[in-house]
Amino acid sequence: MEDGLLQEVLIESSHAETMVGNIYKGTVQRVVKGLQSAFVSISDSENAFLPGSDFRTRTAAAGSTEVLDEDIEQSADIEQRIRPGQELLFQVTKEPIGNKAARVTTKITLASRYLVMTPSSASIRVSVKIEDEIERQRLKDLVTACKGNTSSGFIARTSAVGVSPEDLQRDVGELTVRWQEIQMRFRSESTGTLLHRDLPAPLRVLRDIVSSDVTGITVDDDQTQSEVQDFIAAFLPSQLGNLTKVPPGQNLFDRYGLEEQLKAALKSKVSLKSGAYLVIEQTEAMTTIDVNTGSYLGTINLAETVLETNLEAATAIPRQLRMRNIGGIIVVDFIDMETDEDKQALLDCLSAGLLKDRAPTRHSNVSTLGLVEIARRRSGKSLQMLLSQPCSHCYGVGIVDSIDALAAAVFREVYRRRLEFKNLTCQVLAAQELVDRIYCDYQSEVLDLSSDHAVTMKLKVHENFSMGDFRLLQQTEVQ
Repeated sequence: MEDGLLQEVLIESSHAETMVGNIYKGTVQRVVKGLQSAFVSISDSENAFLPGSDFRTRTAAAGSTEVLDEDIEQSADIEQRIRPGQELLFQVTKEPIGNKAARVTTKITLASRYLVMTPSSASIRVSVKIEDEIERQRLKDLVTACKGNTSSGFIARTSAVGVSPEDLQRDVGELTVRWQEIQMRFRSESTGTLLHRDLPAPLRVLRDIVSSDVTGITVDDDQTQSEVQDFIAAFLPSQLGNLTKVPPGQNLFDRYGLEEQLKAALKSKVSLKSGAYLVIEQTEAMTTIDVNTGSYLGTINLAETVLETNLEAATAIPRQLRMRNIGGIIVVDFIDMETDEDKQALLDCLSAGLLKDRAPTRHSNVSTLGLVEIARRRSGKSLQMLLSQPCSHCYGVGIVDSIDALAAAVFREVYRRRLEFKNLTCQVLAAQELVDRIYCDYQSEVLDLSSDHAVTMKLKVHENFSMGDFRLLQQTEVQ
């Protein structure tokens, strides 16, 4: 939370733990030349998708497990680089979503508090969010000195700003030992084995998010408090004084008003302070965001009103993307602006908000239609997918058939089966509202069935049927 507002939500269930970051030993099940990709086994019953761009050729080093050989030319043909039955060490980068399998990569990364280890690359890099050139060079020099003869590369994280050489050396040592353990397990374990699991959600939050700006860390569970306290004592001692536990009888979500903010995050309409609002619609392929002035009337002129509305929206949208964990392609329909200066001010505001996002993002310029495209890396299910499910009445469409459309569907079905019911009684079981509408407004159609096709139609209310449900029965079938 930031200034009383929810910024990011991580959900981890003991019944369905996250797979992102986990490292497995698997076997190539199938190579798909047309997609230049492969499917590899995570377990006996589950396969994952490995794009060719996320696969690197490895060769066996003497006396060790497989290591990356960066000098090997990467063939354009996936079949020349990977074969069915081949054992691989890979890491999950995206959770399975719907019918899509989990996505994996052989470019392993291991994160610590200040560094990310990249065994598939020997380069030393610094987070692009660290803009100070002097600090960037300091970190690069320190990490280069700390890694010594280690063949792996390292990335200095944003949290590494100002840290001591001792802290960096400790992280290099810990990551190196962790990687050696994973390699040893790869040699000894059978295929389909989980070799390394990332930290649980509370500790991941501490590792990845907590900085000197954090003024409070609150838990509501004794075991979590113990785990968090041990982690903070080891890696974030300056934060020990900020750790508190919710008093008995109090609910963490109620205390900070999170329940209402979570409910609001599942709604498509987002009201802004000025009276303007956003409409956010998520689909499988992309997300669209529409910006509307709503009740905001402005104070000066139309151009100023449009700019102020767009800037307020550009400030709110990055937070909504983080909180809802929306990934993939996002298309924002801003209100049309006339001048290039206003468009640039909008993009600057949007860029500043997206910089706070831990997920990689990028955006386009404002198109002639006033659209801005945002690409945000998708790593797992959105908040909507985690906390909701498709409606059993509309099946996720968001609308249902009108009562008259349903009545017409009943008559079409009776007509289609007219020979089956000829000289018999066709009983229609349906919801109360549909029965009432047919009784009141469609008696002529009922009489036509009787006179033209010798079908006697009777209606009966079925209390357990929803609006769109109905069933036809012969009179002899009726219980």
